[in-house]
Amino acid sequence: MKKNYFFVVTFICILISINGYSADRYWIASSAASWNNTANWSATSGGAGGASIPSSADMVYFNSARNGNCQVDV
Repeated sequence: MKKNYFFVVTFICILISINGYSADRYWIASSAASWNNTANWSATSGGAGGASIPSSADMVYFNSARNGNCQVDV
């Protein structure tokens, strides 16, 4: 019985850690700006800039809160 608890607890910890890496980021630039600038990203729609630059695990939203184009440069 204790063995089952170990696997259940381990599974829950893995799910929590996987979910902890993703974040929502909103593009808030009011004019054309670079993807790589943290001032152009917010953690909330229309919120203040300064959130981290999105990674491959993050959800990115380009909603109508601001009208700035996003310049992606690699």
